[in-house]
Amino acid sequence: MRLNYDNSKLFSIGLDGVLACFTIKDNDPISKQKLQNQPTVQLSEEILIEKQRQDQLVTAINALKEEIENQKKSANQQLEQEVN
Repeated sequence: MRLNYDNSKLFSIGLDGVLACFTIKDNDPISKQKLQNQPTVQLSEEILIEKQRQDQLVTAINALKEEIENQKKSANQQLEQEVN
């Protein structure tokens, strides 16, 4: 179990791999005042993946781009032969 930076969320992971996220509500007015002055963290819109998976995807994308270029060249050559 872990708390986030401002102790407002509790994260728990079970042996079965289930991640649970709980919201912690503090009724103490003094702690609420302290948290109001703290900077907030902006949530990211990024999806996190492992570096190895990213490298695999980049390699696949580059291979597909190269194949597209080869297909375009082949199509252009066929058009030139048909015209001549």
